[in-house]
Amino acid sequence: MQIISLWSGPRNVSTALMYSFARRPDTKVVDEPLYGHYLRISERDHPGRDEVLRAMEHDGDAIMRQLLGIDFFPAMLHWPAGPIAEDGIWAKHWYSSVHKSTGFATYVAKNHFPANPEPLLDECKPYYDKLYAQAIKARPTRNHPS
Repeated sequence: MQIISLWSGPRNVSTALMYSFARRPDTKVVDEPLYGHYLRISERDHPGRDEVLRAMEHDGDAIMRQLLGIDFFPAMLHWPAGPIAEDGIWAKHWYSSVHKSTGFATYVAKNHFPANPEPLLDECKPYYDKLYAQAIKARPTRNHPS
């Protein structure tokens, strides 16, 4: 089994990517494997918190992660509207937009970063750059055109 850990911003993009990967014939998707761990250690009062903690692993040390290279499948670009079997138990609280979608929305670039959090951006940028260097990036192939 190959494991991909995927984070994305904005949040609805990572959920759309989950729906995309769920369309692959060779992939099993697990929604937010660290969410239970986060709820346990943060003691945050999120919608459905107790239900999430009963339903999933919440020991972060027990959850394995690794990076790998994978092929692109055109079926990953579209999915039927509505929930999917791979949704986490919290989907009813957070996924209304992706449940209405049938694929990725057109990307709209944002050209302005507000000045107020600029020091935070400067502090986070080196960490982002390190993560981005490890990112799996789209690459068209002859067998699977994008």
